[in-house]
Amino acid sequence: AQIGGLEQTKRDIKFAYGLTMAQLPAGVKMEAWRNIMFYGPPGTGKTLLAGATSNGLDATFFNVKVSSVMSKWFGESTKIISELYDCARQMHPSVVFFDEFESITKARGGGSDSGTERRILSTILAELDGLAEGNETASQYVMTIAATNAPGDVDKAVLSRFQKRVFIPLPDHAARKQILKIHLEDQKILCDIDSNKLADMMRMYSGREISSMCKIAISAMIEEKNRGIPELVDKGRDAISGYRMQIRALSEKDFAKVMRELPPGTPEKPDKPFEQWVTNVPKD
Repeated sequence: AQIGGLEQTKRDIKFAYGLTMAQLPAGVKMEAWRNIMFYGPPGTGKTLLAGATSNGLDATFFNVKVSSVMSKWFGESTKIISELYDCARQMHPSVVFFDEFESITKARGGGSDSGTERRILSTILAELDGLAEGNETASQYVMTIAATNAPGDVDKAVLSRFQKRVFIPLPDHAARKQILKIHLEDQKILCDIDSNKLADMMRMYSGREISSMCKIAISAMIEEKNRGIPELVDKGRDAISGYRMQIRALSEKDFAKVMRELPPGTPEKPDKPFEQWVTNVPKD
């Protein structure tokens, strides 16, 4: 509910883990979805979707930063990944989320691969295959979600382990309206500008950028209406705690100013490289 738009994407994800959690007919065996890749332009909500997925599963969420996995010490990175998955299995059901996945799974070749990179790839492949589970039971469910802005840079062997690949696009008009509602109307911030016009103004902006622009516009409006706050702070806690902030409705001018300072960070046709990648993606 906190993710604006992406209704079909959210439906696809719900099907993926719904098939995992639902009971099968007697005698029927079906392999659960374990590996899902989110790909698309930056700031489109891939991390938020991963967190929402773990919440839907009532699962332990492991938000893995690349910097926390990479180590300069020999063998340390592979040990960290193995222990991460051991912990995830112990705290099942779990969702292990890797952001900027291409950073640790770059395509092999060209003679530039280091021994560390090859060992990391081998460890990740074993975990994605479930081969590292040993005698763990099937009930100890761990889903891996990887997010990348550059799916073409991911090693093909790793890529083939992701049975479900979900494109997360820039928000369309309806999604932008919903994102604006979440960050303005739901926060009881009034606007003098029609929501359709505001959504049109923000074409080509990602969900993250729209969220940031709302926060900046609100902050600038509050500062304008409450210029005496710094002096009240100087007078002590009682003076500032007894002050009620003044606000006004946001105008088109407020957002136009922010947009001049923060142009969209995505190219004019951000989906084109992803469409080209999809036509060439390995299926197996």
